[in-house]
Amino acid sequence: MEDYIVVRFPLNVSSVTEHDTSRAGLQPVSKWQAYGLEGYPGFIFIPNPFLPGCQWHWIKQCLKLYSQKPNVCNLDKHMTKEETQGLWEQSKEFLRSKDKTKRRPRSLLERLRWVTLGYHYNWDSKSKSPLPVDFRVSEQKQVS
Repeated sequence: MEDYIVVRFPLNVSSVTEHDTSRAGLQPVSKWQAYGLEGYPGFIFIPNPFLPGCQWHWIKQCLKLYSQKPNVCNLDKHMTKEETQGLWEQSKEFLRSKDKTKRRPRSLLERLRWVTLGYHYNWDSKSKSPLPVDFRVSEQKQVS
């Protein structure tokens, strides 16, 4: 197994206001502790930047909303657009099933590994998909 060297990653605390982070359910950036892996530029990990109670909101958004189109996910290569719509609705009864002892195929939601949010370039239409509304306040600050 390869050993990774974890390093502290400095953040620009002035890039987003406390008001903006609070609106997004996040702690002020000055309280975040960010880390990276030496030799892997661009990989940044921020342990629990959420305000109390807000983590569930983001989990719900990720599973119910952000897994929807136009966002691109790992299932797209193996299924049609229609088959990957409504992953949460398709999977929730299956996941609530009391019979966990039987060997069963995994639900689509259990097979979901990653989703690209916004700025995915569509070569056919020559356009980028929009960033979700929840992220747009931060996006405006980062770009300016």
